[in-house]
Amino acid sequence: MVAKQRSLHNNYLTLPVIFIMISNHYPIIYATKYSWLIIPIILIIGALIRHFFNVKHTGIKPPYWIIFPIIILLSLSMFISNLGKPKLTKTNQNAHIIKTIPEPILTNAQEIIISKCSMCHAKEPLWDNMHSAPKQVMLETTEDILMNIQNIYSQSVASFAMPPGNVSFLENHERAQIEELYLTILNLTKNK
Repeated sequence: MVAKQRSLHNNYLTLPVIFIMISNHYPIIYATKYSWLIIPIILIIGALIRHFFNVKHTGIKPPYWIIFPIIILLSLSMFISNLGKPKLTKTNQNAHIIKTIPEPILTNAQEIIISKCSMCHAKEPLWDNMHSAPKQVMLETTEDILMNIQNIYSQSVASFAMPPGNVSFLENHERAQIEELYLTILNLTKNK
């Protein structure tokens, strides 16, 4: 009885668990303060997909109605993943935000990002055979950093995906300073 129960759990939970394991490469999925809501949604979506294939493999007509809750749950998780990130635009509002960030927080994080990230994320990257910045993301100025702070946070703090293989030796205390800048900007954009 217990073995059957474990087999059932493994059957339905394998797909979402594998997705969660590889999600480290996709921080947009969970790099939000509402990530605790996204994980259960992923578990439900994975179980629904597995149920569809379990029924299909029995020879019975597959329950195509499952597509609708999956689409709804995917849409909900995408909506949730966008909540809580800074709302920045390329306007004079950014200049105002830059002026309101405490100087030590901005200066420290900017020095780290420019020294550790802009070797690749520049108009002319320093690495051989790299002809343009990855994803065309430039991190050479304060404005560049402000416009990309969500991605910087997601890639270098929330997931440790950047720099690849930690090639520029981004230390944990430096990641903490980037996080402090991100949280400061997040608070400033919420209070606008």
